[in-house]
Amino acid sequence: MTDLRVGMRNLTLTVLAPLIVFTLLSGYQLELPGLHNDEAQEGGLPAMQLVGSGPVTAFRDVGLGPRQYPLMVQDYIGAINVYLLAPLVGVLGPSVASVRITSILVSIATLITTFGFATAVWGKRAAFFAVGLLAINPSFVFWSRQGILIASLTLTMTVALMWVGFHWSIRGGRRWALLAGFVAGLGIYSKLLFLWVILGMVGTIAILNLPLLWHPGVSVWPRRPTVQEGSAALIGLIVGVMPMLAYNFVSGGTIMAGRVAVLGSEKILLENIAGRLDHLRAVITGREHFWYLGGSAANMLWEWAFAVSVLVTLARASLGRPGSRRTLALLLTLFLGLLQVPFTPTASGMFPHHLALFSPLWVMLVAVTFSSGLSLDWRGIWRNLDRNAVTTVDVMTNRRQQYLHFDSANSFIVGIGKASLIIGLLALAVRDVQVNLFYHSVLRRSGGEGQYSDAIYHLVDALESRPRSTVVALDWGFAPQVRYLTEERIIPHEIFGYTREVDQGFAPRVEQLLAVPDAVFVAHFPNETFFPRRKAFENVAAANGFGVEVQEIVAGRTGAPIFELLVVTRN
Repeated sequence: MTDLRVGMRNLTLTVLAPLIVFTLLSGYQLELPGLHNDEAQEGGLPAMQLVGSGPVTAFRDVGLGPRQYPLMVQDYIGAINVYLLAPLVGVLGPSVASVRITSILVSIATLITTFGFATAVWGKRAAFFAVGLLAINPSFVFWSRQGILIASLTLTMTVALMWVGFHWSIRGGRRWALLAGFVAGLGIYSKLLFLWVILGMVGTIAILNLPLLWHPGVSVWPRRPTVQEGSAALIGLIVGVMPMLAYNFVSGGTIMAGRVAVLGSEKILLENIAGRLDHLRAVITGREHFWYLGGSAANMLWEWAFAVSVLVTLARASLGRPGSRRTLALLLTLFLGLLQVPFTPTASGMFPHHLALFSPLWVMLVAVTFSSGLSLDWRGIWRNLDRNAVTTVDVMTNRRQQYLHFDSANSFIVGIGKASLIIGLLALAVRDVQVNLFYHSVLRRSGGEGQYSDAIYHLVDALESRPRSTVVALDWGFAPQVRYLTEERIIPHEIFGYTREVDQGFAPRVEQLLAVPDAVFVAHFPNETFFPRRKAFENVAAANGFGVEVQEIVAGRTGAPIFELLVVTRN
């Protein structure tokens, strides 16, 4: 019983320490950067409506029941985050904290799942390294703060699928197969890009079983599934992805979005590959893609650690070291998943954060490499080399003394080797913490830039100070936050139209609102604009006998103007 208590205490400390560090790094100044459009649109706003008693605004008006419980929040993103958010919104109200605490809790689930998977496959030391490195990785930390924007639930699903799949391969049985299929389906439902992970795993199994082509007697790796298990996995997959199937049965939205993405893909493939490779380097090191926090820093040690880990994994696999195929499977899943990215067209473009779901994989790869290096029998390897060296020594020398001499060298070399690994691991961790602190420092000064500016909070205050005003949005990027943070006391009319150029219906939409008393038209400052409508708005107003005046400019923490509040007056 004493041993059990000691074991539980050690296990708790092993997991708890990284979780505490992660919570401190990710939870500090949680309101910054400013609440993003997607955080409100795809999570906070429908969750708030769900907690209330009124109808819910379901995406494409496809929902369940009289209240229209949402099935999807985008054509390729499921509504899981909405239902996860609802309890906290009910307790804390519609706030930034409600959205981001939920996202951090999801990332904590990712860390715990990573520990469980890595422990089952490589042992507790590798698991501790994996969780410790992931908990302080700048990309993971700051992605977790805005998890709905990043769809961080897919990270949890990625590790969970690999964990369940590992147990299925070891234990067999229809229950594990059913669970694996369900997690795979739920991952696809959470975000369609989860197919990268599934196809990466399938491709990995196919590659590792290539010897079957010329050696039919070789056993299937990791094991040959039965027909019953395959059927159970398929059923689980269908159940997990069922909400997306139901949504498409009614709207066909995902299929339409896919066609738009393919037609709108204009990049040359080689340029796309180069761009995604640059994105990968950016997210591994934590550089550049966090420009919106107010600056950029990097931990370039990650590139070296990752490169060495890849080489060590390939070398161990080529030498047939025990357990090497498991680590090779991790590397192949990562490689084959990343290989799909340049070939995946998206209507809105591909961004670094789309690579988020692979972050546990490259961190685990590095952690396992460090762990295996510390576990390696350096003494045995060096002793074998010593014994070969002894045969070249003069036969008249005392071999016993030579062995003692080389054994002394063994201890020194082993110490140097392990100390180098530990120093490298500590350097990697310390630099990550420094990068995190740098980003928090610049974020405190900037409040976020562009569409992530904390000016959104000042905009809400400015609009709420105008009782009974009709608010009109002339651009994308702030209406959902205004609705959410004001509990829909203010519901801006979005009249800009989601087209690159001004559409034919823009003028009639403006004309309907020109004569509305106390109407305030909100636009982004020119250099922050997504859909330029300011000039067209002024032309429509002038054609109808109105002039346009700037009544207020809303700035961010640095004083940079972000929003303009416009009113119209009769000429």
